[in-house]
Amino acid sequence: MLEMLSGALVFGLVVSAFYWAIGAAVFKANLSILDDIPIYLRWIKKRGTLWENALQIAIIALAFSFLLSVLFLAVRYLGRNAVVVTSLAASWLALCATTRAVLRHLGVNKNYALVVGVLHASLMILLWLNYTTWLIPNYMALVMAAFFLIAFKNITISQTLVVGSAVVIHDLAAVFVTGMMIAVAQAAVPDSILYAENPAPIMIAVPKVYSGFAAPAKSAFSFIIGLGDVVFPGLIVVAVIRNSMRFGCRMMTVGALGGYLAGLLFTTAVLFIAKTGQPATIYLIPGVALGFLLTAAYYGKIKEVFDETKGPD
Repeated sequence: MLEMLSGALVFGLVVSAFYWAIGAAVFKANLSILDDIPIYLRWIKKRGTLWENALQIAIIALAFSFLLSVLFLAVRYLGRNAVVVTSLAASWLALCATTRAVLRHLGVNKNYALVVGVLHASLMILLWLNYTTWLIPNYMALVMAAFFLIAFKNITISQTLVVGSAVVIHDLAAVFVTGMMIAVAQAAVPDSILYAENPAPIMIAVPKVYSGFAAPAKSAFSFIIGLGDVVFPGLIVVAVIRNSMRFGCRMMTVGALGGYLAGLLFTTAVLFIAKTGQPATIYLIPGVALGFLLTAAYYGKIKEVFDETKGPD
């Protein structure tokens, strides 16, 4: 258990630094990707009634269930490579778009930025296919997480809580009721998939100390977590970072990151005790939300937090 907890702690600290970097890139350097994406969240009201929020949560949970069902059927009838091919395609697009956005932000010509983005994305796919190491899939997964967090940078606190609630409900059902998420996750772990034995770039694997850069099998990892366990809590953290900058209360961000770390360690403990896969979001999302809400309440910022003027209407 100590090895799992140490792996979780290392991962939590890395992700905390990752969130801080995204926050700095988005709200200090004003980096943006696909600014039209947040328009799709405008139907989620900032201050809806209890019944409106419940309906929105149900709709989002059903949408996630539909997407997972499609992926589950693909795994069942097309084999495990369906997950890998899908995740590689998504990773290629995210790598290309993120690289292009960063270069454009630095003043590079848009055509050159696009060419470099395509080359970068293609190179990472080739490396994933031909070299077995935890560094490559982890890098690809973090870039994909960065893509989503930057693309949805204008999401409001209320919207993140609605989406987060829907994700928690969905993951509970997908793991403990239908089991579809477990089947899809098992298809993404190393098992002679395609040419390499790397995890699919929709999860992040923390290697055991003695494994070095190579990680030829699942047994070489001390901690594995899905991409959604970084993205969905991260949406809350990104919104909190924006509010921290608006109100000059950085402790709200510290509270959110502390809640993520506490949720991660709790997930690891439950995983060790239960000896079965756990939907980490059911611990991480409440941990992040509770961490920043308690901090905001302590500093008297609750009203301001939910009275947002930025983000989609």
